[in-house]
Amino acid sequence: MDISVLLWFQGLRELLGEFFEFVSVYFSDILAYSSVLIPFLFYWNIDKEKGRFMILSLCAGMYLTHLLKLFFHIPRPWVRDARIQPSRQAIHGASGYSFPSSHTEIAASNYSALGTAVPKFCKVCIVMIILTGLSRMFLGVHTPQDVLAAVCTALFSVFCAYILVLKSKKNKYDERLLWAGAVLLALAGVLYALMRQAEGEDIVNAMLITGVFAGVCPGFLLEERFVGFSPEGSRKEKWIRFLAGIAGTAAIALPHRIISVPFLPQEWFAFMSGFLAVLFAVPVYPYILVKIHDRKKKEEEIWED
Repeated sequence: MDISVLLWFQGLRELLGEFFEFVSVYFSDILAYSSVLIPFLFYWNIDKEKGRFMILSLCAGMYLTHLLKLFFHIPRPWVRDARIQPSRQAIHGASGYSFPSSHTEIAASNYSALGTAVPKFCKVCIVMIILTGLSRMFLGVHTPQDVLAAVCTALFSVFCAYILVLKSKKNKYDERLLWAGAVLLALAGVLYALMRQAEGEDIVNAMLITGVFAGVCPGFLLEERFVGFSPEGSRKEKWIRFLAGIAGTAAIALPHRIISVPFLPQEWFAFMSGFLAVLFAVPVYPYILVKIHDRKKKEEEIWED
């Protein structure tokens, strides 16, 4: 049945032509990857607690998705059935295993978390998730099962993050035990990924995401215990803060895609990139912002005196 659905979408894509296919490729990428900015926008600029919840939802969802990819080893639709002719424009971003859909999971994690944190956006978020899943099937790079599994993974991650971040405060759980459990889970993911002996980009991506997941929980603890960042400031300050933070995080997370380190295997380079990137985004960058704010405040007090 899944192949039949993709064949129907394939016929529709051929009927609509290359321009609509081109628009769908970039629309799919924008819906998924731009949604990654939402958690950090909240964390740095709007509501730190809701931002923590969204970031953990994102990291946990991506972590589980890549573990599932390595566990099931399900090939892409065109590998399973030669009748499937995926979009030539989308195939470059559809490497590795098929189940679940990473694009759909990323969009579903971020938009579900946003809809949970800000209920008035809920309907828009549902539409965004549906459009992302449909676009991946329309382009022929994922089956309905891939999309459905991605949405379920995202919803499970959002639920777990909600319990860990928002509910733990109310019920006074010991956060250190919760975060320690998450770190152990991340390390188990590293061992599992290496034991599977996966080849190519999948193992690199899996290690990158596992590094992110391993770093996010200690990062939250460090920020809460030693930084105490508050997302206040003028609109101009917030825009500068957001753009600088995204640029810094990307500069740490992405080098493994374009360079290699002679003494470090690429998968471990990816792990360290993810780990250090999230440590920068969660405790280090807020610490820098706090120091800049304190210094600015002292200078203003000196001028007033």
